Amino acid sequence: MSELKINNNLHELGNGNYRITVAIDSSLVQSEISGRLTNQAQPISGDSGPIHSDAKNEVINDLIRTSFEDAVLTYGLNPASAPSIKVLSEDNESFVFAATFDVRPTIDLTRLSTISIRIPAVEVTQNDLDSTIASLLSQSPDKEAIYESLGIKGGGEEAFRREVLLNLQREADLCESEIVKQSVISCLSDSFKMEIPESMVTSEVDRLKAANKGTNNTALSEPALRLKAIDSLKSRIIISTVVQETHLSLHPHAVRQHIEKIATAYEKPQEVIQYYYSNRVELAGIEAKVIEELVIDWLIGECQQSSYKISFTDAVNMLKQHKQ
Repeated sequence: MSELKINNNLHELGNGNYRITVAIDSSLVQSEISGRLTNQAQPISGDSGPIHSDAKNEVINDLIRTSFEDAVLTYGLNPASAPSIKVLSEDNESFVFAATFDVRPTIDLTRLSTISIRIPAVEVTQNDLDSTIASLLSQSPDKEAIYESLGIKGGGEEAFRREVLLNLQREADLCESEIVKQSVISCLSDSFKMEIPESMVTSEVDRLKAANKGTNNTALSEPALRLKAIDSLKSRIIISTVVQETHLSLHPHAVRQHIEKIATAYEKPQEVIQYYYSNRVELAGIEAKVIEELVIDWLIGECQQSSYKISFTDAVNMLKQHKQ
């Protein structure tokens, strides 16, 4: 296929939507049709009109596909959806079509050093500890039953307070990880001003609806669902861009450490570890989480940063508001 016989022009339509207009010399179309007919397994006889028509349709479809792919590579675009094809004209000189499609947003990682991010540090305060203990004691008048539910077999109230504090600190670590991720993604999304194409938003909304079916979770309103879909897409775009451009790799030791950290919250940690390593789906979820944490750490290191403290209770409330 001669490149001189295909010309294309790119038009940006806005909001991540593009149109490529492609003109193909009719001589190329005819040459391809002739070659296709010559290579037919059976000789052509009688009315060859339908055969010629089928060959022409095949050639046109192939030329549209290959010329669109070539044009996308030429302009360095990453389509987010299949193109909508419209034939504009066809005569003795050229065959012209337009392909309209959405493009995945891109971010320029070289700009990270100019971006400032505030990083929250979640701490368990005395008020957090006292209010949690009060809540636990209000659930049952039998302290011994509460101690037993927490796996405390001795040590009385002092051991009880230590165990509650340890559990709160574990939860605080999880809250901090999630809030840090939200802070980084939100800051970078605003800085890069990513416009998510409608086709991507619609697809993500459908995915979220499907994931929510069969669960006890309250269905979100359409506006809230769209916002959640957009946030999810922005997060994935940022994370995938960092992974692709920095070649961050997942080390098995990092995955093991993450699983062991989760297992410490259970009475039989080794069984929890074995569960994850025997369940490929669950293990894949852990691997994705570890990669996500590596990306967030890398982004923080590349940006200007400052920190602030937030109590565990405030952190929990912040996460609840984000999920609403």
